[in-house]
Amino acid sequence: MQTVGLGSPDGAITSNTKMESVLVGLGSPDGAMQEYTMRWSRMRKTVEIKPIETGLIRSSISSAKFDAKTGKGGAIEKVILNNVSGAAFPSEVLALMGPSGSGKTSLLNALSGRSAYDFGVITI
Repeated sequence: MQTVGLGSPDGAITSNTKMESVLVGLGSPDGAMQEYTMRWSRMRKTVEIKPIETGLIRSSISSAKFDAKTGKGGAIEKVILNNVSGAAFPSEVLALMGPSGSGKTSLLNALSGRSAYDFGVITI
């Protein structure tokens, strides 16, 4: 397996690395396709949930603990991906399955470089 990465000296792709820059040059000089295994480990992503101060769904069903009268409380941090690891091998089908809100799209967005993640390592 060849590790390709531009994000850090050890070849790992960090959260600041754009996937487009990593995928450039993965073919061989003669134009033949090469097979690569993509691995990710200890992926962690959090989001900040800000209180809803106006509108119909104000504090009645909002999960953020915010007291509108006193102004105390504020944004809370929610863990979207918590130490997720896995691998995608050549010539195999990979399925991500889970209930709504379990982080499937968040994982794919982090792996593809569409969104940042807080911690983890991606190798190709």
